[in-house]
Amino acid sequence: MGTHCTIGYEREDGTIVASYCHYDGYMSGVGAKLVCQYSDIEKIKKLVSFGNMSSLMNKIMPSVRSTHSFDTPEADVTVFYHRDRGELWAYNAHIEYDSFDEWFEASQEEYNYLYIDGIWQCKTDDRFITNIAD
Repeated sequence: MGTHCTIGYEREDGTIVASYCHYDGYMSGVGAKLVCQYSDIEKIKKLVSFGNMSSLMNKIMPSVRSTHSFDTPEADVTVFYHRDRGELWAYNAHIEYDSFDEWFEASQEEYNYLYIDGIWQCKTDDRFITNIAD
């Protein structure tokens, strides 16, 4: 059974883009990986642009000659439902929110990570942790 989470970032206009992740959403799993491997906003945008994922790993893209797929993932490469399993984009696309308040209300997974102003934050159990690296 997975510990579900969402991973998102705030755009300059205050809107938020987020994707779902099925496994290891707890702070010492996805949370730690986000702090250590995903501190560059361009890398975060690329990650979220692929939509919902099964598992977050240190790399987004497989190597050029890889046979990376959902069933045979390349080591340390994130597994996405649309790209790697062929599931419909309509059900696996990232979600966009008009504001922080809308995101906060809609974020109902066990952990909901949000990158704002260079800091990873997390909503869990209606608590909001303003810097998960601390």
